[in-house]
Amino acid sequence: MYSSILEARGEPSGAVAAHLPDAQQGTTGGTKRRGSLAGSASNTNLPNFAGSAGLAHLEAVNPGSNFYTLHRGFDTVEWNLALDNARLEPLLYVFPGMVGAGEQQDGHYSYVVSRVGGFSYRYKVAFSCGIDVYLPDHGFTRYGLRVVAHAACCLIADDVGADVLRVLSYVTGADELELDAALSLSRVDVCLDLLMPDADYQKFCGKVATRAHTVVTRARHVSSFKDGDRYTGVSVGKQEVKLRSYDKQAEALQGGDWKLWAAVYGRGAGFEVPEGYVVVRFEYQLRREFLKQCCVHGVEQHDTCGGLRSLGEFRAASADLLTYLTADWFRLAGAARGKAHTRVVLPFWHDVAFAFVASAWSTVSGALRRQLRRYVSTNLERLADMAAGCLASMAAVLGHYDGLDGGLSSSVVLGFLGRHIERSREKWQKGRDRRYRQLPYGLRMVPV
Repeated sequence: MYSSILEARGEPSGAVAAHLPDAQQGTTGGTKRRGSLAGSASNTNLPNFAGSAGLAHLEAVNPGSNFYTLHRGFDTVEWNLALDNARLEPLLYVFPGMVGAGEQQDGHYSYVVSRVGGFSYRYKVAFSCGIDVYLPDHGFTRYGLRVVAHAACCLIADDVGADVLRVLSYVTGADELELDAALSLSRVDVCLDLLMPDADYQKFCGKVATRAHTVVTRARHVSSFKDGDRYTGVSVGKQEVKLRSYDKQAEALQGGDWKLWAAVYGRGAGFEVPEGYVVVRFEYQLRREFLKQCCVHGVEQHDTCGGLRSLGEFRAASADLLTYLTADWFRLAGAARGKAHTRVVLPFWHDVAFAFVASAWSTVSGALRRQLRRYVSTNLERLADMAAGCLASMAAVLGHYDGLDGGLSSSVVLGFLGRHIERSREKWQKGRDRRYRQLPYGLRMVPV
C-alpha cells in the first residue's frame, strides 16, 4: 500500500489513496529493487533452534570461565531519511487523517498512526513488524523521516536493513536503491547478553556506582539502580556514547516479554536461570555524533568521510569499534605497575570485552579512526610557544639546582630533554601515537 502512496508526480493509489481526494487518486505499478543489505541483525536464529536443557548448549566466554554467551545483536537501530518536499508534503496530508482510526492493513503491512508530542516529529506510523516511521509537522520538513527498528524487529528479521528499506519504499513509493543512498544511521544499540554469577555482577555494579579506582572511563556521568540492597543495573555515559548494564530477566519480566527471551536463550526449549546466576545485558548506545566521528576508509578519504552511515559500514567496523569501546572508552583495570604504569584489565571485564569482540560481525583491522571533538591543537606556533615556555621553566630550575646565578642555555636544556626522551622512549612513543590518533581527519601539517 505505502509503496504506491505516491510516485514521482504525486499519484498515490491503493488503500491509502482512498483517504485522498478523487483528483489525487491513481494507479501505479512496477517492481522494486532491493537496496544494499546489512546482513543478519542477530546471531540468534529463532527458526533453527534445537531444544536443549541446562547449560550444556551454552558457550563459555573463555575456557574455564563461568560466563556464558546467550545472545548478541542489535537492540534498537535508528535512521534519518532526507526527503524533498515533493515526496514529503503528500505524506503529511495523508497520515494525520488516519490518527485515531485504529489499525490499518492491506496485503502487505498492518500499522497504526498516532500523534506524538515531539517538537519536530508529530506523527508516528507503527508497523506490526516492529518498525516505526516518524513524520515531521508542517514547517519541519527539513528533518525528513525518522525510522526506528525496535528490538523485536532486530531479533527476528533476517536483515533489518532490508526490512527498513522495504517499509520506506512502501511509505514513500521511492526505489529502495534511491532510499538507501539517502538513509543515514542516527543511533545503534549493540547488545550482549551473558549468564554470570550474581555475586560477580553485584561486585561490578558496586565498583561502577562508587567510581572505584578500578573504573577507567572517558565518561563523566554514572548512574546506578537498586532493588532494595541488590543492584539491578548501572549506566555510564550520557550523550554520544552510553553503556548500559542491567538484569535482563528482571527487565523482561517487567516488560512482559521474558517468554520470548527464554526461547532465545534456551534455543526454543525455554530457559531457566540457574540459582545464583543472573542474565546480564551489556548494551552500548551509540548516537549520531559518535557514528559521524568514526571512519573506516583510507586516510586520503578523511576529508570527505561522513562517518558510519549504514548498517553495512557499522558491521564492517564493529570489531574495531567494540575494541575501542571495551578497552579505551571503558574498562576495569588494576593498579598501575612498572615504569610504564601499566594497568592490567581485571578478569571480569576481560571476559566481557572478549565476548563482545569475539561476537562482532567483523575482525579487528586497525583501520578505524575517529574524528574527535577535543582535538590535539594543530596550531604549530602556539605549540612552539608552549614548548618554549616549558623549556624556559626547565632552564631556570636546572640553573638553580646547579647553583648558578641564572638559568641554563637553551642548548643545554634541549640536551637534557633529549636524554630524558631517550630514557622513556616507549612511553613517549605511546603518547605521540595517541595524540596522532586524536588529530582531525585529513589534517595536512604545514610547517611554520
